[in-house]
Amino acid sequence: MPTSHDAQLRQRVRQRMDSGRLSPAAPRETLAGPGCSCPCAVCDEIIPSYELEYEAETEAAGAQHFHFACYVAWFIERRGGL
Repeated sequence: MPTSHDAQLRQRVRQRMDSGRLSPAAPRETLAGPGCSCPCAVCDEIIPSYELEYEAETEAAGAQHFHFACYVAWFIERRGGL
């Protein structure tokens, strides 16, 4: 069941797609691994090395880093929401 946190993440994703900070296109490649201490493309929080990070490569934005929940919110919103 979606939570208010999920709704907030999805709203932020929509805002970032509207402003061009996030691509609405599917990534060319997505990798997962330990965080690289980079900021998340959705929430701007640093992804530490002890957390799982998703790195998505898009034509428009290049490589972007995501927490799992932030990546899922982006995935859902790229497909038009639920």
